[in-house]
Amino acid sequence: MDMAPSRAAAPRSAHDNMPKPPNTPPLGDLDRLWFMPTPGLGSWRVSLRCRGTNHAKGFPVLRHGSVEAALQAAQAWRDQLARSLQPYTQQELVQKLRTNNTSGTPGVFKMKTSRRRSDGSVAVYVHWEARTPEGVKPARKKAFSTLRYGEEKAYELAVAARAAFVQALADSHQGG
Repeated sequence: MDMAPSRAAAPRSAHDNMPKPPNTPPLGDLDRLWFMPTPGLGSWRVSLRCRGTNHAKGFPVLRHGSVEAALQAAQAWRDQLARSLQPYTQQELVQKLRTNNTSGTPGVFKMKTSRRRSDGSVAVYVHWEARTPEGVKPARKKAFSTLRYGEEKAYELAVAARAAFVQALADSHQGG
């Protein structure tokens, strides 16, 4: 007979008895509602981030009378705040300048490609490239050679092409 070692029941902590948040759908990626075990009876905490600003508030059980009343107050505050905030539009979101952007314009990149010629020499081609916003299908890009247009004009053309791509995104969301 094979005897498995017996496991003692893990000691229960105060956290095991804390209420669990209900299955409420989040309002966005940066929306949180959770219970914090704090002195007293604990509190519900709401945290919401919109347009780079954090909004947070605690709802102590002692102040609201019960865990359920504190939860209802937290949900009501979260829902009212979410209605009053304006999230980014899709067009604004794709035009946010990321920290790793080196061109100064979202969706515009300076590209350098090398090709080996038949005589063995290497030709280097430099161009500015505009790409459709992420998620747009089919993905498209337009390239503007620095040799043909010059550095500044090629960059300006790429920025204009990106603006056209973003405008097409906005038009497709309004029409569909």
